[in-house]
Amino acid sequence: MGTSVTDTVAKAFALALSDQRAVLKRWTGLARGIGTLLPDSLLSASVYQIGTVDVLLRSLEKEREPLVYEQVKSDEEVRREFHYQCILSQNWVCSAYEIFRLLKSRKLVSDNPEFDALAHDLRLLRIPFDKHQIAADGELPGPIEFRSPPSPFHETQYYLYDPNDALRGYDMLLGVAADGSVMWNTVDGTNGETKWLVRSALSDRIIAVFAPHSENGGPGR
Repeated sequence: MGTSVTDTVAKAFALALSDQRAVLKRWTGLARGIGTLLPDSLLSASVYQIGTVDVLLRSLEKEREPLVYEQVKSDEEVRREFHYQCILSQNWVCSAYEIFRLLKSRKLVSDNPEFDALAHDLRLLRIPFDKHQIAADGELPGPIEFRSPPSPFHETQYYLYDPNDALRGYDMLLGVAADGSVMWNTVDGTNGETKWLVRSALSDRIIAVFAPHSENGGPGR
């Protein structure tokens, strides 16, 4: 009997959790601490879940890092694995954003410039991911010309992003950071500036911002 998908996924998480024990311990404390801000809810479980996926992604990033410099797999294998990593990374960002949105909208955290800056950066990614538009594009002075993501089958193409067009769409450029993490080039509609945001760096910032709320022990649920 062959290995099942369920067994493979379970083994992948188990291997990652073993490899990233220190990071998992920090997320466990954060989950319990943040969870106390909203008792009788699934907030603690939500924080623990993004922590668990973060641990998995950190292991993927650790394994991908050498490939940036010395490719040992075929181009197709590298593209396929990176595609799966992008799916997990994108979902992780959106889940993390929702936690920050909740904490901010319910006023569960005191004013903190670092928290606000991180929530803003997560939104710069979440809006293109889920709404397929630039965050705060209503504040753009006018249309912006973008280059379409490069393709081996087509010449470089350009498209016009008009914030007043109901059919507007925005496709962020992807990249691989030096540590093997996915990074995205996104636009801030509030000032029209572009910036690269690295998944692993966002994770480190979340852990640092949540650190004052950390408690020992496991997740509340």
